[in-house]
Amino acid sequence: ANEFDALSLSFIHNVELSEFYGCAWEKEQRDVTSPNIVRQTTALNQFSNFIQSFILQASNPQEFAARYSLFVQVAAHLAKPHDG
Repeated sequence: ANEFDALSLSFIHNVELSEFYGCAWEKEQRDVTSPNIVRQTTALNQFSNFIQSFILQASNPQEFAARYSLFVQVAAHLAKPHDG
């Protein structure tokens, strides 16, 4: 969770306001107009896919529950307000 917090903070510091204008991340040249938004979206999608695979590849219901619980705890940590 702490590493994810650090990555999110890095994104916030790197993104330029101009990347949000006119939904630039949806345009054809998004890699040029919104590189930080594209990079963060890609990273979040990869992380989400990893979590899904990790949970669903559990070999039994107990392992599934443990893996699911782990990510619920991580999500709860990330949802808490942080100083900074």
